[in-house]
Amino acid sequence: MKLVSMKLDPTVEKAKYAETMAPPDDQPMYPWGLSVRLDEDAIAKLGLTLPEAGSAMMLHAKVLVTEVMSREEMEDGKAKVCRSATLQITDLGLEAGGETDAAKALYKE
Repeated sequence: MKLVSMKLDPTVEKAKYAETMAPPDDQPMYPWGLSVRLDEDAIAKLGLTLPEAGSAMMLHAKVLVTEVMSREEMEDGKAKVCRSATLQITDLGLEAGGETDAAKALYKE
């Protein structure tokens, strides 16, 4: 499976806010909604010991598509199609192996 970096381009994000307001200084590195938070019960269910912050892991998930949307809106006098899909993780697996390869794939500059 090919891994694609979802890291936001800071210059593009800054341009989005240029005419409306000043961009926040603490602009996120990744789009909203791409974060998965595991609580105590989920960590126990997965049999994990709490990993160190900054460590890389491989996530494998089965998801259920719970919503799809496509709409057309006007932006700067031009029609623009906006699409989205909501994915509910139903089954999850994490493994600590392959940190180096995952880090290279996700964070190549």
